[in-house]
Amino acid sequence: MLRAAINILIAGLFALHSLQWISIPGVRTLNNVTFDHLTRAAPRSNDVIRDIVIMDIDEASLSNEKLGRWPWSRNVLSNLIIQLFEEHEVRVVAFDVVFSEADKSSGLEQLEKLAVGPFAGDNAFRKKLEELTPTLQYDELFAEVLMQYPVVLAYYFNTEGSIRSGVLPLPTVLNEENKVQPGGIIKATGYGANIETLADAAIASGHFNPIVDEDGLIRRVPLLLDFAGELYESLALATFRVAKAVEIAKRDNGIFKVPALQLFDTTGKEILSTSPGTASPGAVQIAEKVIPTKDDATIYVSYQGKAKTFRYISFNDLVNNRVDKEMLRDKIILVGTTAPGLSDFRSTPMGELYPGVEVHANALASMLSKDGLSVPKQLPEQKVLEIVALLVVAAFLITVLPRLSPLMSVAVWLFVVAVEAGATYHLWVENHIVVSFGPLIAMTVFLFLWSFGYQFYSTFKNKNQFASLFGQYVPPELVKKMAEDPTKYSMQGKRAELTVMFSDVRGFTTISESLSAQELSEFINLYLTTMSRIVRQQDGTLDKYIGDCIMAFWGAPIENSKHAMSAVSTALSMEEALQGMNQICLDRHWPTISIGIGLNTGHMSVGDMGSEVRKAYTVMGDAVNLASRLEGLTKHYGVVTLVSEHTAKQCPNIVFRAVDLVTVKGKTEPVAVLEPIADRSKISDEQMRFLDYSNNLLDLYRARRFSEITSMRADYSSKFSESFCKKFNWLHDQASEFIVNPPPEGWSGVNVFMTK
Repeated sequence: MLRAAINILIAGLFALHSLQWISIPGVRTLNNVTFDHLTRAAPRSNDVIRDIVIMDIDEASLSNEKLGRWPWSRNVLSNLIIQLFEEHEVRVVAFDVVFSEADKSSGLEQLEKLAVGPFAGDNAFRKKLEELTPTLQYDELFAEVLMQYPVVLAYYFNTEGSIRSGVLPLPTVLNEENKVQPGGIIKATGYGANIETLADAAIASGHFNPIVDEDGLIRRVPLLLDFAGELYESLALATFRVAKAVEIAKRDNGIFKVPALQLFDTTGKEILSTSPGTASPGAVQIAEKVIPTKDDATIYVSYQGKAKTFRYISFNDLVNNRVDKEMLRDKIILVGTTAPGLSDFRSTPMGELYPGVEVHANALASMLSKDGLSVPKQLPEQKVLEIVALLVVAAFLITVLPRLSPLMSVAVWLFVVAVEAGATYHLWVENHIVVSFGPLIAMTVFLFLWSFGYQFYSTFKNKNQFASLFGQYVPPELVKKMAEDPTKYSMQGKRAELTVMFSDVRGFTTISESLSAQELSEFINLYLTTMSRIVRQQDGTLDKYIGDCIMAFWGAPIENSKHAMSAVSTALSMEEALQGMNQICLDRHWPTISIGIGLNTGHMSVGDMGSEVRKAYTVMGDAVNLASRLEGLTKHYGVVTLVSEHTAKQCPNIVFRAVDLVTVKGKTEPVAVLEPIADRSKISDEQMRFLDYSNNLLDLYRARRFSEITSMRADYSSKFSESFCKKFNWLHDQASEFIVNPPPEGWSGVNVFMTK
């Protein structure tokens, strides 16, 4: 009963979400993620991208002396526009730039001050100034150019705050014609527009406001925004209308006139001032082109590809006559910037550093396309279809899943998800329909998780408890194996032969002092994560972290007859992993890492040990202490890893180098310590030469031929790399000491260490 009730509750909640009666957190994010994946997987490639060229105000343009310092004077811009239309015969020019301040770069204001100041009585100066004034009024000259050519200007709206600057163009849809559903179209409260001289002269202007979703990505742009009850078009839409006007004028040899915008509701009926009541917008039409919109007058951006999919031409190349006229003939020009300091980069599904001007280019390309599916859309009846799909899928899963085994439940769930994803992909590719995939897939996941979780809890409760007991110590794949027969395993203490490892970062105190708290956290997390994964890959049991030290062992709780071999393989892999980690450290300007690893095999106690307050599954004993001592000796011997003879004897496939005979603190019997070199099948010729040379030096050392050892430093320095040579330093230093203070008679070559 509980199972069925929860299933119905889950289905009901998602149905209410689709009806927009409630909002389930995360579902909108899932819709956005789906749209992003579809956009990247199947971008709507469109031939009309060749008709759009982005004139780039890049770094080279800002450095061009012919263009002057930024912001360029309106006189320069006038000449550039004339050049584009007269020499290159472009179709339309649209600026993704706001001219919010008057241009005073001509110096006219200073000359006028001189005319009423120091040169007030100089008639010649006044006469000359009157002659020059028309040529120095750059804004007026720029306005004249705007009136001669199809140039679109840009401005922006604010949806928070009421600051207003500049002059808005005439609205696209006047107040008395606006019968749009209240609260549907986004309302603006302020704006930043062009100065009056330019705003009045431009044939059209459009806002460049995008819709920025909660995650910071731009997926939609508003074709219309509501300010003071009147509707204003976007830059892309204004550019499209002007381009249409040019096309119609050329085709019909008629008067240049920007076609009107018609607004339709979701049923396809035109929204007029004479219509009763109000309606939600469903599409806009310019000439013969119908552009489907959401009910807030926004459209999804049909991204053609990654950044720089459209052609970019630098203004620097234009003024230096390096642009072929055919490259721009009859093209729509969008003026934008990618120069450092001026760059207008946005986050989109196609990338984080996406030029803002290219967002408008993508929207414009959708409108220009003769493909009726070029603008992504949602069907008017889509909400009803989504509810039906939710109920059908819910009924199927609620009926079928309880009757299946966990494995079959997974198979059925994957099949349903595949069908849902396939249908979504098909609708996008074939019809460019944006499906609200989030509620359907989220409900499918929740129904499956609840059903599967209920089955899992009911059927495998004991195994789940067992896995939680060992999961923090043992790799998940071993826990799964142990859970197959929990009776074979226990956390109670026992004595067994195991191999234990200690690994420590050398000079960690110095490293920690050189890093900030945040960097130190990232540093230690990188190190411990990398090394712990290697331990788990070799079926090791992670015992504990002691600061930067890693303690692990092999052979328990799952028996492993090759525990020594697994441990040594882990050590060699950790040495190899250091190279990649140190490259990351260098890239982040962190100190590089050196480590020491000690391994020992022997009988020790293993089990759940501790107090009533806290316990841990761990190992104890003399064999454990020896591994810790060996880790401490690695620095003395210039090696990364030291293993005891007990460990080496159980690893016939590994080549070891004899290092020394040692007696560690707390012990009286000497132990041979060795360095693992490589697997026998992978050892290199250089490593073999080094091994032979090392054995020869060690024989000389034990034969008390110390002077020969000290005289060989230049020889082995010339034969081996520094990483090899440093492993002989202790022999050279010890031999030098013994030349001055010879060891006693009966010396057996054992090094005694009295410290940890």
